[in-house]
Amino acid sequence: KRAFDSEDSLHKNIKFGSDSSSIKEDCMSQLPGDCLLDVMRRLDKFDLEEIESLSSRLRDLSRYSHSKASVYEAYELTIAQRNADNFYFEIRCGRGKFFKNVCSTSSGLLKKTAEYNTDGHLAPAVLIVTQDQSISWKITNYATNLLNRFQFASCRFFSICIDNNFLSFFEKVTTTSAFTSFWIVRSVFDINQRGGRGRFASLLLKAKPKSLTLGFLRNSRFIKRKFLSDFVVASPLSSLTIYSENERRRLHLSAKFAGNLPNFGSLVVPDLWVDSRWLVPALIKRLSHEAPGEWRFFCFRKITGAQIQAALEGNMTLTAVNWRIFIISIDGTQHKVDIDIDFRRAGAIQCVFS
Repeated sequence: KRAFDSEDSLHKNIKFGSDSSSIKEDCMSQLPGDCLLDVMRRLDKFDLEEIESLSSRLRDLSRYSHSKASVYEAYELTIAQRNADNFYFEIRCGRGKFFKNVCSTSSGLLKKTAEYNTDGHLAPAVLIVTQDQSISWKITNYATNLLNRFQFASCRFFSICIDNNFLSFFEKVTTTSAFTSFWIVRSVFDINQRGGRGRFASLLLKAKPKSLTLGFLRNSRFIKRKFLSDFVVASPLSSLTIYSENERRRLHLSAKFAGNLPNFGSLVVPDLWVDSRWLVPALIKRLSHEAPGEWRFFCFRKITGAQIQAALEGNMTLTAVNWRIFIISIDGTQHKVDIDIDFRRAGAIQCVFS
């Protein structure tokens, strides 16, 4: 109140011009300490760290206020390896605002930019396939700083080598931040380090994300029935996508696992093969959850309309659009599942729950 009696008094003390001599006074630095602390109490950690560079006095006050400051809300952090020497960071916030940083592992220099995208959509980064370059301490330190400054809901990793260095960092990510979604694609495991797959799976299961996408360039043996079973038990009705870009290994669903299938909100696994004898009852039970989602995998043994009709519950109706497309709806509601089975493509099946 002492500093801002009126807007007129504030404008009288600030002069604008093209040269530094036209600035008569730095009003902010002249404010009493208690007044500045009151102002900083209303800022978030991101703003406080920007203020630190203005003067030594503001730096000290900013650091004093840091522990009580709120965390800047953002919904997505992207960390990508662009080549053997550079990592790329992207932070997406509300109202189409985002920040981009590029960090060099050799120099440690950061090129910072702040940009606004009016439509709220970002063009995808152009990424170079990883050369098994381990993530360095410079990258993890910078990423840890971002985790302290922002409150994220989603974390995305592109072209990452999953080795001990990355797993140590990822453990910090999953234990200190409440992420609900992970997207880790175009990645590889370090073949020279044992135990990486098991540790990675354990960290993912402990994090219990509502949405998980894993894409591997090679070494796709991570795609196993045990991980699928453990994931759906830890995070029921969540979304799981796992695929390998360059390797295909058929994963046949066992009768024991079939009991867990209805608890997947979404399940997209191109290597997964399911027997129709187990799939149809699982579809019916999944629909009864009345939750949106999608299933995409392969089915062996043909599914007929009569087979689906026999498995329906009393409040469900079957509509056969043609020989490959069926719709099951719950009477008196808008909940349904659209089933597309293409046996011309070896039994590819897509089920969209709505």
